Amino acid sequence: MTAEQCACWEFLDCGGDVPQSRSGHTCALYKNRYLYIFGGFDGSNCFDDLYVLDLDTRLWRKIEATGDRPAGRASHSAITDELAGVMYMFGGSGAHFGYTNKRDLCAFCFETECWRILSDPMEDTPSARYGQSMVAHQDGLFVWGGTHGTNYPTDMHRFDICSKQWDYVVTSGDLPCGRYRHQAMVKEDLMYIVGGSGINRYGDVFTFQFGSNIWRKVVCTGTDLSDGRYAHSAVLRGGYMYLYGGNDGVRHEDLQRLDLEQRVWSRVE
Repeated sequence: MTAEQCACWEFLDCGGDVPQSRSGHTCALYKNRYLYIFGGFDGSNCFDDLYVLDLDTRLWRKIEATGDRPAGRASHSAITDELAGVMYMFGGSGAHFGYTNKRDLCAFCFETECWRILSDPMEDTPSARYGQSMVAHQDGLFVWGGTHGTNYPTDMHRFDICSKQWDYVVTSGDLPCGRYRHQAMVKEDLMYIVGGSGINRYGDVFTFQFGSNIWRKVVCTGTDLSDGRYAHSAVLRGGYMYLYGGNDGVRHEDLQRLDLEQRVWSRVE
């Protein structure tokens, strides 16, 4: 029986150096075994700590990293590069959201447990922001959306991992409204984004094709998400997108599934 057929939750009882409760942190998986979390917010302060959970032993460990350690932050972006053996992290904000926004891009080496800065944080593109998405495709890191605190940019930027340079990406098509706290995922040559909040709350789905730089809106039926969802989590698995939780004025604990071929949302019971 597959995980999709089972559709059951399992509580992981973990020990070791368990991190404090927090929100707005990032969670990145490496080698399908090690789960790294960085930063987050406890209601007063932002964390600058880094923890790893071994999913086999179910033990947490606090990492005493070296190098150019990033300042505490929340609502940043982080992704892993399995081939390079690093985690990339971009942006976010300190505890004074909108006034302590960041635009630094850092890399954490899993083997040496050392941080290094990849781009000059004093440059002005992409602008400092939080709540944005970042995905990896081929030799580039693509950053989209987020907020400065009062507005919601829709610019797309690509960081070339080889040349260590940022480039502005000119896009066309059905450009999504500016938003933050959405989710972005990659499947082959498409980036999917879902939900988010800005001038309004959004429950829509868009694709961005890397080869043509064209946005397209995905018209979906099924579960009504017209009230929007933000601060949710979402993943792609097989031919489906799974969306958990989020907020539409009320915090949710449901699991929704989008059939990417049929474009139909349904609740996973």
